Amino acid sequence: MEDIYADIHEEVMRAKHLHPLWPTDPMHAVNILHEEVGELAQAIADVIYKTDTIDHVREEAIQAAAMCVRFLDSLEVYSWKHSPSHVQHIKCKDMMGDEISDGMKLTSMVKKEPFLVETNTNGELCIGSLALYTLHPDRHMTIVTEEV
Repeated sequence: MEDIYADIHEEVMRAKHLHPLWPTDPMHAVNILHEEVGELAQAIADVIYKTDTIDHVREEAIQAAAMCVRFLDSLEVYSWKHSPSHVQHIKCKDMMGDEISDGMKLTSMVKKEPFLVETNTNGELCIGSLALYTLHPDRHMTIVTEEV
């Protein structure tokens, strides 16, 4: 067991030498760990379904453990804040296939009254309090759904 701990420690030191910078936010840091765990899973599959060796599995497990140590080593340093987000706009089309966008004036087929398409605070195209969603843009169908 001491060999395992020694190998993990050696891998941590090697990784810190090769890549001294480590993410300040835990979401990016855990993705480095995920990558190593993914490589471990691939090595296991290669032993089972191909001709890889258990030595390769051990090597990947040591690397994954080393990244886990690096993750833990920065728990007190991480910025535990919500990252900034941006809106990804949806595209809506009317029944003729023309795109509906913010600021357009459309006429209701039912009431024959014009209404204004606006973007709400969530970035959704809306008519009043109703959000527009295109479930199948290839079918050129706009569906008006529940209130926002």
